[in-house]
Amino acid sequence: MSLIARNEQPQRTLLPAGNYVARCYEVIEIGTVMDEYMGEVKVQKKVRIGWEFPTKTRVFKEGTPAQPYALSREYTNSLFEGSHLRDHIESWFGKKLTPEQVEKGVDLTKLVGRTCMINVIHETSKKGTVREKVQNISPIPEGLTCPPAVNPPKILVYDDWKQEIFDKMPQFIKEKMQGSKEYTTMMTMRQGAMPQSPPSSQQAPPDDFLEPEQDESPEYHPDLDRDREPSITDDIFNAPPPNEDESLPF
Repeated sequence: MSLIARNEQPQRTLLPAGNYVARCYEVIEIGTVMDEYMGEVKVQKKVRIGWEFPTKTRVFKEGTPAQPYALSREYTNSLFEGSHLRDHIESWFGKKLTPEQVEKGVDLTKLVGRTCMINVIHETSKKGTVREKVQNISPIPEGLTCPPAVNPPKILVYDDWKQEIFDKMPQFIKEKMQGSKEYTTMMTMRQGAMPQSPPSSQQAPPDDFLEPEQDESPEYHPDLDRDREPSITDDIFNAPPPNEDESLPF
């Protein structure tokens, strides 16, 4: 008689690799965190951008209606030449950022509600896990349209904090945000005392340890927040999507 334990994980149904119309519904400010990439520790400002794919749906939770697939990608929050964030913004809107626009900066929250075409690939991690990845972004070709939004807009930034949004974020994102300098500062100001230290692997970086911005780690985590059924009538997500005819966010 034997009882064998194995390293078995639940199988996820991946969004097939390909090109899809998509709509940005999520911008999350992760903050300034310490990341290890290729054995080197770097301090970088991070942001997470998420999209829904209204033409690709499935039932993610038994007893609930089909919902669109959703993917998100983490970027270094910097517009330095050659960064993935800058490359994707420029290819998304089909124009190069001018030096003046780079100096002024791009309000990433204005990306929410904007439509695009996304190239999704499958990538295998060092642990052998296959994940989807937002590889390229471009304008929607003429003649194609993106169906109406399904997921409510979700914006979370430290200067306009919404605890109810944070509470519904996937655990791995919450833990990373809790390890940021911005989260630590915010909680200190709110509580009037130092908050509990974040987990040792996500310690907030010291004040005097900030390296020049580097490109983001290729590690990718898809949007795993599937326990909550999205609803466009949800009171805490009632901001209307921007008009596609409005001026560009830069």
